[in-house]
Amino acid sequence: MTYTSEEPGYTTEWVSSLAKKFGMSGQIRESKEAYFADETEEDDYIFVVHRDDKIIVFENYHGQSGDPPSPEDATKSVKEFLENTSLMFPDATEAGIDYNTGGSISSSGEYVQNFRQIVVIFSRELNGLEVWDSEILADVDSQGNVVGLFISWRDYKPYKEVSLKTPEQAFEEFLKEFARVHGEKTEIVIVTDVLLGYSSLPISGTQRYLQPTYVFEGSVQRGSSIDEFEPIIIVTGSTSLMHTLDSGMSSPISPNRFSSLPVSQMPV
Repeated sequence: MTYTSEEPGYTTEWVSSLAKKFGMSGQIRESKEAYFADETEEDDYIFVVHRDDKIIVFENYHGQSGDPPSPEDATKSVKEFLENTSLMFPDATEAGIDYNTGGSISSSGEYVQNFRQIVVIFSRELNGLEVWDSEILADVDSQGNVVGLFISWRDYKPYKEVSLKTPEQAFEEFLKEFARVHGEKTEIVIVTDVLLGYSSLPISGTQRYLQPTYVFEGSVQRGSSIDEFEPIIIVTGSTSLMHTLDSGMSSPISPNRFSSLPVSQMPV
């Protein structure tokens, strides 16, 4: 299945209401690209809502320090926060956990960790495939308050079914694309992962259609040196849609492993 993207249709009233739910005054500044927190609140918050994409950035500078809550408690707090702000989307996957850490160098030259904050992460799935670069990241302070939020979650609607390339066809296209990018010289290419999912573009991208893609990851051996190569993306569906997909897509986040293709080592 392919999808078309839709603009979120934000209004000043909606953004103001969201800011109030974040604990702010609701006073909003506007530009052609985004909505922002009022100047009087810039010392306390970061608040940005992009007009054309479903991208929201929030940070409260006054989070409480101390030991982070447990993953279970942090996840519960974030889910309640997102539900209360109508930002808990039905196609979100189960939450994952990460940590932000910070520290300093002691007088003896040793690194000392003095900051640790839990981050609750939600990914996204459509048709059972992960949508890379769609994500929710929520920072939680020691009291269970959401003090940081990043959401990139474009709205999509079904467009049409397409016939997918077979893994073997995708592999052949990968070899051609690799030779185009890296030249025809003989190298040993080690493919460590072949991934199948949807590639949603990051903030800077423009994308009308969302369709499944194969992503090849691995490394190149040149003599005794082995270096990872940039992931190569092969669109699986109609080539008529390919021109709408930005070639600068970022690499996938926590992608699904697609096991129909073997991990391969071959000369190119």
